[in-house]
Parts: sequence; structure tokens; C-alpha cells
Amino acid sequence: MSEQTTEVTSPALVSALRIILTVSISRNDASRLMSRLTGEEASELWSSTVYHWLAHHMLSSPVGWYWGARALDTTLSEEMKHLSDLPPQQLANSLYNNQGAWDAEELAALLWTLVRRRDLFLSSLLTRMTQEVEIAILQFGGPPKTRSRHRPPILDAIQVS
Repeated sequence: MSEQTTEVTSPALVSALRIILTVSISRNDASRLMSRLTGEEASELWSSTVYHWLAHHMLSSPVGWYWGARALDTTLSEEMKHLSDLPPQQLANSLYNNQGAWDAEELAALLWTLVRRRDLFLSSLLTRMTQEVEIAILQFGGPPKTRSRHRPPILDAIQVS
């Protein structure tokens, strides 16, 4: 496991990661991951608390980052195929020029390609893109793709013990 030595918890990263997790990982899987990371029961918490806490924990804990990133990479692998190597400005231009054409998972993958870089110099761009993605998901995102409805629980797919 590669460990990140510095904590990167800017509000822009936490906000973007909360949206990514909410779109990409089921409430049950998020609770299970949170419980495994802390040893405390998370199933009784509000969903917003679980996703916010998980986002913050991923950005402030090497173990949290490792397991959360692994889950997101697995879940969003298909959507990220053509996004992961693009520079930030090209991602922003693509989002702007194709408004309404993205589904919720593609928007989450778009944000994830920026968040996984953990670059504080991208905070302003990430803040703007997170706001736009949130609106797009609420207005145009609709239900997840059909293939997503039949996925096994993500924690089983990445074999978290």
C-alpha cells in the first residue's frame, strides 16, 4: 500500500469527494467502509454525515485514502478510461462545452480525475467544477446507468476485509 505522507483536506477537495462518493458508492458500502476504517458502527448515521465523514477521512488518512481510492477507481474505471490523462483545463472545457451530455457517473469520474491528483493548486478550478457538476447531477444526471444497478457491493469487489 502506498501511503500519502501529507494531509490534503481543502474544502474544495472534501466537497468534490463527497459528491463523487455519493454518486459512486452505495450508502450501505459507504457505511461499511466507514465502520471498517474507524471500528465504529456507521449504519445509524445520516447519509450526509457518512459521505462527508468518508470524504474527509480519505483526505486525512493514508489508510482511508488507500481504501476509498481503490473503491472509486474500481467503480469509475469505465468512465475514467478517456479522462484520467487529460489536463485540468481540458477537463473543464469538456464539462463546459458538453453541458447536459454527461450522466452522474461520468460527472463523478470527471471530478475524481482531478481529486485523485490531490493538488492544492487546483482548488479554484475544482471548486468551480464541483459547483457545476452538482447542478448538472441535480438537473440532468438522472438515474445511474443500467449496468450500475446490477453491480455487486463495491467492498466485495475490492475485497476489503
